Amino acid sequence: MEQFIEVTKEEYYAVIRSYPNTLNWDVYFVCEPPMGTHNDFSKGLWPESIVGKINLNDNQEHYGFKDSQYFILNSLKSKKINGK
Repeated sequence: MEQFIEVTKEEYYAVIRSYPNTLNWDVYFVCEPPMGTHNDFSKGLWPESIVGKINLNDNQEHYGFKDSQYFILNSLKSKKINGK
């Protein structure tokens, strides 16, 4: 499975806006903190469908980080953000 890299919120949404296929949003609560994912089901079933994910932090003290964290597939960062 392809690796995810952490990006800024702005970078994340730039990739999501420019993604060429239809994306479906999903939130799952089987992890702490809950995670939201943008999925491209033309790539296959979950978890292969995930192109971006967000750790949805609403409790800074409990989870140990201040804000939500944003992750995209490594291949998307170079193609979409750097314009390659």
